[in-house]
Amino acid sequence: PDWRPVETAAAVTVAATAIVLTCWLGRDTWFRIDVWDFLARTREGGFGPWLRPHEGHLQVPAVALHRILYETAGMRFWPWYYLPHVLGYAGLVFLMWRVLLARGTSRVAAFGAYTVLSFLGAAAFLSSVVVGDLILMAIMLLVAHRLDADTAPRPATRLAVALGFLVMVTSSSLGVAAAASCFLALALTGGLRRWWWCFLPAAAVYGSWYAAYSG
Repeated sequence: PDWRPVETAAAVTVAATAIVLTCWLGRDTWFRIDVWDFLARTREGGFGPWLRPHEGHLQVPAVALHRILYETAGMRFWPWYYLPHVLGYAGLVFLMWRVLLARGTSRVAAFGAYTVLSFLGAAAFLSSVVVGDLILMAIMLLVAHRLDADTAPRPATRLAVALGFLVMVTSSSLGVAAAASCFLALALTGGLRRWWWCFLPAAAVYGSWYAAYSG
């Protein structure tokens, strides 16, 4: 969809306002729930901490993020550990807005949904949302939009989709469900013949990990 200057400026203003509001509301929050497991892994060496399940999930991006944050910010939670969630959520909602427009949604309805969702992120739970979930939702949006395209995919597009599925399954078990849903949807609509091989890297990596760590 085309980028209209006034509309884009309004979208950026909404995002900035929501980010500032969310940061202000979360100024007194601290480490909680999932984060402690990831922090404990920062002191471990080898590949084990990267691959060990978290509540049954493979969450490589979350492990990587917390290693980087621990090395740079230590235990200073706000704003350093809070910002990736806030900015990630804002970016996800912005992407949803653009995908809605690309799918033919009315500009007024798309912007209204974008505004509401932007401010729904201003909640304490956001500090505990695993970044891997934000990553997989963003990739799922892009992948699903590409899978539904009428034109024959180019090799570069197929490669990007295959990489997207791979990142999804290593981000969270929700990503596995999302990839499986895409596979099923394509199988039912006759589009699998164009995309089937894009699922192979993700299936191989996740299947190997599951076989090694499920017990």
